[in-house]
Amino acid sequence: MPFTPFPPDVLTGETKFPCGGSIINNRVILTAAHCALAKADNFKLYMVRVGEYSMSSQIDCGSEFCGLPVQDIPISHVVVHPGYDKQTFKDNIALIVLRNKINYTVTAQPICLPESWSVTSNNGVLVGWGKTAGQTEASPQQQVLRLPIVSTSKCYSVYGKTLPVTDDHLCAGGDFGNDACSGFGGSPLLVQQGNTFYQVGILSFGSDQCGAGGVPSVYTNVKKYVDWIKENTPLIYNN
Repeated sequence: MPFTPFPPDVLTGETKFPCGGSIINNRVILTAAHCALAKADNFKLYMVRVGEYSMSSQIDCGSEFCGLPVQDIPISHVVVHPGYDKQTFKDNIALIVLRNKINYTVTAQPICLPESWSVTSNNGVLVGWGKTAGQTEASPQQQVLRLPIVSTSKCYSVYGKTLPVTDDHLCAGGDFGNDACSGFGGSPLLVQQGNTFYQVGILSFGSDQCGAGGVPSVYTNVKKYVDWIKENTPLIYNN
């Protein structure tokens, strides 16, 4: 699966995975700017973990096969959108560039980016390792949430007095008891077109009332940033 959590890593010997991201080529992870710039006492952004499913086991096995070991890959540098504003979450998007290439496996593959088409499905799929509504702790296993994509006007009615919601955003969720809570920042929102999944959103922010009816979460609208991603990816990919 084309998803990876990543940590601000260790000065203390402890590793944490506070955010998610997605693979867009074998040296670049797409995530939220607030994740790429995350700072905490005694921690620093150091590596990404690729090909994870369950953090509670070294080798992940399903009913038909076992996956390969995870890949922990150190970070070279990050590219944050120049318009990012941490107060308003404007342009909340970033690229994490890895020192070494990802080895593609059945559990580590790049996600497709949207092209010129608009989102034609109201059925979004969010993948990550955070807490969902009603959970007191983040699950060690990858979680998949099916969330309705809602209009930005509906989203504006919830957040517009405190945070701007524009066409640079997508909104999803709002069903009572079914939403992403803490730990899903930077995680990809997908839609299916035919047999292919495309990433249409990056989880940016949500309400403190996680899982409340009528209160969706807000995502960076990836389609609006495809040109920026492509413009920056070739330059860093060849380094």
